[in-house]
Amino acid sequence: MYAVRVALTIALIAASASVLGSGIAALPYVENDPCLTYGSEAGPSVDWETSLVPYGTSCVLEGETLERLAPGVGALLAWWAATALLLGAALRLRRHASARGVALTLGTLGVFGLAGHQSDFMGGFFFAAVLACPVWFLAAWWLQPDRSWHAPVVLAVVLPFTTAFVWFAGSSSGYGQDEVGVVIALLAGAGLAAAVERLPLKSVLSLPASPPRPG
Repeated sequence: MYAVRVALTIALIAASASVLGSGIAALPYVENDPCLTYGSEAGPSVDWETSLVPYGTSCVLEGETLERLAPGVGALLAWWAATALLLGAALRLRRHASARGVALTLGTLGVFGLAGHQSDFMGGFFFAAVLACPVWFLAAWWLQPDRSWHAPVVLAVVLPFTTAFVWFAGSSSGYGQDEVGVVIALLAGAGLAAAVERLPLKSVLSLPASPPRPG
């Protein structure tokens, strides 16, 4: 039974890392108007298509790929490995709030990158920070050792917005490397989760007790 649990855990981490790692690797290549530079009123239209491995956007003209807005194979493999290691460590250390924050940050960045290539920056941000909130709540609740819902509620609302803004600020900081934004976002997510864990959320979010009935 233990071997089955280990195998399922490894499979879950590998599958999650391949999906989220692809989104994180493709995040720097999200554009609001992909393939716009190839457009021409006189010539044939340029279509953009989604490439799966490596995940990204391809500009295609009459069956010929003009440009791929996607990471290289080496970068993709590196992000897969890094994501798998971080997810495995977060699952192993899930009793620590900072580890749970790292896992949620990885999820937010991965979904941001995946959804961004289907729309644009704002579409990816809206999907990762708003529409996916129930997913982040369930993930935070599942990782929570005592299965309390107070901290997961706050993290599901606050952490995705913080992650997106911190990543954008870090990746635009002038260093020229988007990895800086990912590292800063992971640190911010870990710190935010640890801070939320220390808040007296149970007393603030708990429903007030009903007053006793007379008589």
